[in-house]
Amino acid sequence: MENILFKQPLSNFNRVEYSFLQPLHQRDEILNKLKNKTGVYCWFNKINGKYYIGSAVNLNNRINDYFQESYLKSKKDLIIVKSLTLYGMENFCLLIL
Repeated sequence: MENILFKQPLSNFNRVEYSFLQPLHQRDEILNKLKNKTGVYCWFNKINGKYYIGSAVNLNNRINDYFQESYLKSKKDLIIVKSLTLYGMENFCLLIL
């Protein structure tokens, strides 16, 4: 397992259903597991330990948005999009809570 610095302990999250330490390389697995699921997700920055929490009625569609360049360009003012763009998705892990 990759050594990741978590400034915010994962114990802050009551329950982690799925964790994807390399979402950029796990896209197919992520989208397959999230089909027809509603829930809460967390993008966790491996560099600075900050995290973004979001929710969606359709997790598959919402998470897929973050992989789309057109979405990132159209939502460039969102904090998570700014962070994903600045640090790169390879420096985040995705937690499904």
